[in-house]
Amino acid sequence: MDYLNDLLTDRQKEVLKYRKDGLTQQQIGDIIGTSKANICMIQRNAMENIIRAQRCLEWVKQLEAQTD
Repeated sequence: MDYLNDLLTDRQKEVLKYRKDGLTQQQIGDIIGTSKANICMIQRNAMENIIRAQRCLEWVKQLEAQTD
């Protein structure tokens, strides 16, 4: 199972890679042909997905610690 593809869309991964490379939201929008506002929304949704996944992992770790 490809968990990364379940967690983030291809567009979200693309935007995060460009941001990691130091591009601004406006520059990314120009490259992929969408608005800065749309890039902002894509990035925000990606980060929310990542935070939810992190919280889920923390919960699983806590659950496992209780059973040890």
